Amino acid sequence: GASNAWDHGDSVELNNGSFGSMQVHINGGGNNYVGTVFAFNHFNDGYVSDLGIGKKPGNLSGLGTDWSYTQNANSYSVRNMKVYVSDASSGHGGLESTISDADGYQLVYELDIPTTPTYGATPPQYTVDKSLSIPDFSFTRVAYLLELDDKYVWVSMGTFTDDASQIGVPCLHTLCGDGHSGSVFKQLVGNVNVVSNVPGLTGNNYVGNIEFWPYNYNAFNSLNIPGASHSAFDWGDSPDLFNGSFGSMQVHVNGNGNYQGVIFAFNHFNDGFVADLGIGNAPSPMLDWSIAGNAREYSTRRLKVFVK
Repeated sequence: GASNAWDHGDSVELNNGSFGSMQVHINGGGNNYVGTVFAFNHFNDGYVSDLGIGKKPGNLSGLGTDWSYTQNANSYSVRNMKVYVSDASSGHGGLESTISDADGYQLVYELDIPTTPTYGATPPQYTVDKSLSIPDFSFTRVAYLLELDDKYVWVSMGTFTDDASQIGVPCLHTLCGDGHSGSVFKQLVGNVNVVSNVPGLTGNNYVGNIEFWPYNYNAFNSLNIPGASHSAFDWGDSPDLFNGSFGSMQVHVNGNGNYQGVIFAFNHFNDGFVADLGIGNAPSPMLDWSIAGNAREYSTRRLKVFVK
């Protein structure tokens, strides 16, 4: 639909002159409109610039429908332009956009996990932290998305706290959790949905449990989590409250499905040692990835936390 006149099909004269063009056009699809969407021209040399939305009407001066040489900027008292990008980490893009269970969730935290986190000395450096904008009691579900190179797991569950500041990494630093004391959650969670490309994990309405704390822990299964051991580190451990700084951020499922065990684990995050990371049960006697020290095996180590 463009011609040899000034319109939506012009060509730049590289390295020649300084007139300037910032034009957006459409040329197909839509509602059969073809032509200029907006134009801002003649902006380098102090002349009155050209401004327009849509095609320039024929009764205005200028050389074509793209507002070239219209020199009409003085005819407007308001001339504001804003430029935006869509944030892939906002919960409307990225891997979560391909997961139907993620519909309606709001991103609260995003973290690129370092190989040797020192969260006892400094809190996690979240690339996204919207926790302060989430009112208490405003959400009923919490979800986590962990990406480890080409492996991922999404897990959503009924909430275990009404405070969004306590759903991130439960580290030892005083700025973690509620800012006063470390977050400790050792409890069952319900209505757990899992989506993963790791075979065997995906399922809906699991019964689950979480093991979040900044301290050392032992293998004693004090909650009698189904299938868990009293002597091996798995999905039924107990924290050594206020003792040590190993740290555990683990989500598990233990019933109402075909899979039983670890969904994901992020351990050993306070003292600068190589962290433990895993999706599903670890291929070792310590099924919850404790002391795996394997974070360096992954180039992508991304954790996102959501509420709904």
